Amino acid sequence: MLKRAFEVHGPVELVKRVEGRACAFVNFCQVEHAIIARKALNNSRLGSGIIKTGFAKVPVVLMYTMCIY
Repeated sequence: MLKRAFEVHGPVELVKRVEGRACAFVNFCQVEHAIIARKALNNSRLGSGIIKTGFAKVPVVLMYTMCIY
């Protein structure tokens, strides 16, 4: 359900739920899609809950590693 809500805005690479918490990380293939999804889904309803969106802090070294093609 969570992946479907987000992938409407672009290809989703990974959805990782945090065990024991009402929290998950959604990784998009392109940052532009993440920005669109954040704006579209923030404070929206999903099932019985409300989606709160934000961007995770990614170490710069990891970001460069992931962006090398």
